[in-house]
Amino acid sequence: MKTLLRATCVASLTTALAALAACTTTSVTEGADASTDASPAPASCAGSATVDTAFDVDPEGPDGQVHAYAEPTSDGFFVVYNRPHPSGKKGNFAVYVARFGCDGRPVFAPTAVSEGQDNEIDPSAVWDGSRLTIVWSADTGKSPSNLELRTRVVGGDGKPLGAITTLGLSRQGKPNTGNAWMPHIARGSNKVWLTGAWGVEGAQAFQVLAQELDERGATKGDALDVAFEPKVTQSQPVVAVDTAGKRWIAWAQEPNEGSQVAAAWVRGEGGEAREVVPSGGNPSIASGASGTWLAAKGAAVELGTGKTTALPSSISQPAIAADEDGALVVGYGAASARAALRAVRIGRDGAARDARDLGAPQAAAYPLRLATVGRGLFVLAYQEGAGAAIRAKARFVTAEP
Repeated sequence: MKTLLRATCVASLTTALAALAACTTTSVTEGADASTDASPAPASCAGSATVDTAFDVDPEGPDGQVHAYAEPTSDGFFVVYNRPHPSGKKGNFAVYVARFGCDGRPVFAPTAVSEGQDNEIDPSAVWDGSRLTIVWSADTGKSPSNLELRTRVVGGDGKPLGAITTLGLSRQGKPNTGNAWMPHIARGSNKVWLTGAWGVEGAQAFQVLAQELDERGATKGDALDVAFEPKVTQSQPVVAVDTAGKRWIAWAQEPNEGSQVAAAWVRGEGGEAREVVPSGGNPSIASGASGTWLAAKGAAVELGTGKTTALPSSISQPAIAADEDGALVVGYGAASARAALRAVRIGRDGAARDARDLGAPQAAAYPLRLATVGRGLFVLAYQEGAGAAIRAKARFVTAEP
């Protein structure tokens, strides 16, 4: 389930996204999405990870822990996530970070990343071995543009290495004053790339952007339009960087007119934008030694070869990660508020194994984050529970049962 910031005068998602490019909103919870990117960390956990065991991300924290996002390290993983704002303001969230070892034990206690009174949501993060760069979206409540992207860099102990940066995005040499949200971040070839959706001049609805960040989490040059198309709505973008340093960005796209189901699109750096999975909805993307892979409802695609693998129709919101032998997809076994998690292993040849149950029957349908730890080993961040009693969880998952 994703947190939509709906314009007060609109009914459909397409219309809402179009209106949000320029107007003030209120916060509601609706829908679902999944996104993932993974650059494999050194695989020291490969022989020592505690697998098939759920770890509590924030056992002492309040209920309402959502948008959990795992990022592997050489000796475990981080989780960045949302929990209710400490001010107690209803509907507002704050960003927190926690770190765990290969055995799932905490390295440090959950630590606040965001500050102030705004609604801070949808965190994503990348680790470079000494710094964790965290990006998220903030709803300031200000008019006419209330949505902005923020970053903060923390060390391996969770302590800030600098202040929070509000990203001042520019387009074609001019400051862009429209809304920006839906951030996702990836690292490769000593570059950090951010994608998101922004409101820009000449478009009725959100468009996808690409922005390079420096080591402080600040913008580096202008933001780029990934596939500017003023007559469509682009949303839920995700980014990956392949082993050659090439940037790939995928997103959901639907016409502004009509009720067509969103398709999954992608554009590789230097290439053309193309539709990959018709009616696939929100995509997930990952790069690894076996290639760059995209998953959406109904299919997984290795983007270099175009080889497509059908996914079971029952699996919704698939997240994907890649390793030397292919890819792993994890999704929900049904399109409902709570469902079991299921995994599908895909080989380099595109052949899929039978889906298997991961033993989490009460997973809550919020975004999944799957990341590669090493060959045949992955880390998954997800949520369990119902209503307000939702808790962030993490676990190591193997490619084979």
